[in-house]
Amino acid sequence: MSEVKSSDLSQWLESLIAKDIKPIRERASYLVSRSTDALNNIQKTATALSEEVASSTSAAETSKTDIAKNFGIRIAGLVDGVKAPESISYETLTEFLNSLRKFHAELIYAGSIWIRKLDPRYRETIRKMELSLREIRTYGKMLEEHLDRKYLTVRKYETLLRDAETIKTVSRELARIEDEILRVKDEKDSTRSTREQLSEERRKLESSQKLAELSALQSKVDQAQGDIVGLFRPLEKPVEKLLKLSEREKQRLNPTAAANLSDYVTDPAEKLSRSNINYPELESALNGLQSMLERNVIDLKDSRVRAALKSISLIKDQERLEQLREKYLEATSVYQKASQSEEVRSLHLKRDEMDSKRNATEEMVGRLDRALFSIQARKEELSKRFAQLKDGMEKSIKEVTGQSIQISNL
Repeated sequence: MSEVKSSDLSQWLESLIAKDIKPIRERASYLVSRSTDALNNIQKTATALSEEVASSTSAAETSKTDIAKNFGIRIAGLVDGVKAPESISYETLTEFLNSLRKFHAELIYAGSIWIRKLDPRYRETIRKMELSLREIRTYGKMLEEHLDRKYLTVRKYETLLRDAETIKTVSRELARIEDEILRVKDEKDSTRSTREQLSEERRKLESSQKLAELSALQSKVDQAQGDIVGLFRPLEKPVEKLLKLSEREKQRLNPTAAANLSDYVTDPAEKLSRSNINYPELESALNGLQSMLERNVIDLKDSRVRAALKSISLIKDQERLEQLREKYLEATSVYQKASQSEEVRSLHLKRDEMDSKRNATEEMVGRLDRALFSIQARKEELSKRFAQLKDGMEKSIKEVTGQSIQISNL
């Protein structure tokens, strides 16, 4: 068993069957040529009729000439409807033969209408046309017999050649897709490398002394803010429940006090940092909430009530609260001052630029992953198609030529 590449399959088949199909194709080509010659003769005759000029200006002479012209134009149009095959194959020959049959029938029909109206002086012209039409009928019959008797064998070979071109096309597409997969993989690896490089540069940037110092200052801000938030957090649930009480129950606490407490538990650090604390107002609100908690006006678990009462006690310690506030304000001030230095701003801009580039590479990796998945799916689909075509082609070649071959990819 010999191995034939899909790219060489058509050439291999041509060399194998050329001696068998060449004479048959040449005979078909000859019959097409003779039929075409006869058509051309009719075309010339029809053109000559369509260009007839009256020998006088009499109405009778003009009428005779017009009839000849119209008949010529009609026949020329019928000839134009018959196209010789650009390539010789069973399908193109069958199509040509059908067009000859149609032309013959339409010419006979047109002749039955127009010839009897023609002036006798056109008898020789009609005789030439009839001779050419007889040739078309003769060669058309010969072509029909040739197709039925001889060309059926060639048709099998032509089917093989067409299938070979299909396999070649699929194989080329597979090769193109494999190249595309390699290209996308290389681009993906390169993009990943760029992403890792950017990540490493960012890590080095973050570890620089200035940003390390700024990060330490940010940690102090976060710690000071966390101390304040932790102090007010046990009041979140009680204040939430308080705001949901009916209007009658809310009257036990000044509505302004309830809103004030809500501001504190929502963002206590921000609330404390705005301006000087109105301790009497805050203490009044806390006392009202404490009273409601102690009298179980607000439905809470005992553990939440105890935690809230403890938090209220700590918050009412004005000195402690002021210390926490000053600590947060100082940490925030130091951080903001440090972050506004020219060097730090420059480092931040550089870091933001790195982050932007890294995000872009992340998106690119994602797009390449999706593209690779799609291309690989297409490759799998084409590989299955190639395998099916290959198996079918190998069986067909064995049946038609008797040759056992194995078709390989490009």
